Amino acid sequence: MLIWETRLTRFVALLLVAAALYGVFAGAHVTMYYNLVPNMGARTDTLGAPLGLAFLAAVMLSLAHLPLAAWDARGGRRRAAALRLFAFMGPLVVVLGAEGLVAHFLWWGGISDTDRYHLLHHSLTTALPLSVAYALVMRRAWQPAILTAPAHVSVRAVLASVIGGVMVLLPVGILFGFPSLPVIAASEVIGALVLAGLWLTRRRAARASA
Repeated sequence: MLIWETRLTRFVALLLVAAALYGVFAGAHVTMYYNLVPNMGARTDTLGAPLGLAFLAAVMLSLAHLPLAAWDARGGRRRAAALRLFAFMGPLVVVLGAEGLVAHFLWWGGISDTDRYHLLHHSLTTALPLSVAYALVMRRAWQPAILTAPAHVSVRAVLASVIGGVMVLLPVGILFGFPSLPVIAASEVIGALVLAGLWLTRRRAARASA
């Protein structure tokens, strides 16, 4: 299982870097041919779609680390829990930063007011540096020696981790305009209630066994 987890971590890092490089080349293509090809500005969204799908795939794949991080935290293995949590949160930070939380603060006004530089700006100034930084950090920080493979991860732990991950990922929709803010708020409330219910169930089971 640790070999599989290591390969997944490396694949996600490479996927982020490859997606960012694609964004740079696609953005450069739009910039160079903006005044030469009709409706080149309208093609920005089309060319940017593979970048968004790759980013989404990286974030979803990194969810696999979340139940293992929760399992480590429950067992008191803080270093392993922190490492796996970083493997989950890193791609999310890269995507959020590239989509606007960082990119929109880097020479945004004068450069990206038009579609000509929009994709290139996001990819070159933020997506590529953050992706490369994450890949380099993970290459150095990922230490399988401090990790252990659980013999069994309970369905409850997986469910709680998935719900928690979805609660983290849903706000990303604000940056893309979907789902709407009320849907996100309702999902956050429902997720919090489900997690609270799981915690209460576990607490009552512990009291009954005592």
